[in-house]
Amino acid sequence: MDILKFTRRRYIPPYGNLLYLPMRELYISPGGTYKSKDSYSRTVTVTGSYITGKGAFLDGVDDLHNTGSDFIGTSACTIMGWIYPTGWGEGGEGRIIDNGRFIFYAINAKLVATSEVVTFATSAVGSLSLNICQHVAVTRTSTGVANFLINGVISGNTNQNTDADGTLVGGITNVFVGNKADGSRTFAGTIDDLLVFSRVLSVQEIQAHYLATKGWH
Repeated sequence: MDILKFTRRRYIPPYGNLLYLPMRELYISPGGTYKSKDSYSRTVTVTGSYITGKGAFLDGVDDLHNTGSDFIGTSACTIMGWIYPTGWGEGGEGRIIDNGRFIFYAINAKLVATSEVVTFATSAVGSLSLNICQHVAVTRTSTGVANFLINGVISGNTNQNTDADGTLVGGITNVFVGNKADGSRTFAGTIDDLLVFSRVLSVQEIQAHYLATKGWH
């Protein structure tokens, strides 16, 4: 099976891709907009943050990227990308992605995911480091069961719940990158090559993306 495809500096996502933000390709000032590099060509609005050839920089205070809709909803999903955290973000819970229900964020040297803001899954304690570029991924089934990978390796307990009863509800805001809707949980550092899929990618697919793109970060 042809798991992944790449052009000179762009990854071509396999099926089920909902969002692809290769920020390293862009140069955007605060207040600007840009298009996602997927079949949906979503218009993403930038507040505060700026994008250089090294990704989207967020200051840990009030920056965010608004994708304009909630396309995660209640489906199975995978989120993966590269992060370079310089701190744990605003309130110590800097968001990677957030739709008001499904939330993926960094806190105190680990990753956290929740589908209801009550039940939380986490990567291993101490699995994240500051001031280092790391490939992070979370998969979630349609019943809220999650797994984490950091630099292509499973981290934390497998098959953790992110929802108490396994009945997911859709987001209550647009999908935001690097923050939540009210701007109070800004990521601190850089996010790049962020991808969202409408299915659970295999460990091999996530590892292949990590190995093929680590030379870019």
